[in-house]
Amino acid sequence: MAKNKKRPYRKRARTLTGKRKNKGKNILYLIAGFIVFVSLSILGLNYLNKNLHRTNHGPRITEEELNNSISTLDKKLNDTISRAGFVKSEVLDKKVSERTYNGLKWQ
Repeated sequence: MAKNKKRPYRKRARTLTGKRKNKGKNILYLIAGFIVFVSLSILGLNYLNKNLHRTNHGPRITEEELNNSISTLDKKLNDTISRAGFVKSEVLDKKVSERTYNGLKWQ
């Protein structure tokens, strides 16, 4: 059996300086990535705010179209109530009032 051979040099103990340097670099990369993410998010939100805003340049529907839609809806609702078996006397009608918004009038 061979004798234990001693190493010609002594193995140095590991130091934590290498690991600490890597942690510092990782933290810097993390901070830089976070700053880039926040700045891109802000730019994206500004883009959406400028390009996707709603315009209020008057009504999108005319009074006649709105009144026709309301009367059609009212007829369908009355038909549904009558098909459900309710009698006209059992249903309370709400008082009709005229409303306006942006120069658009409806009942």
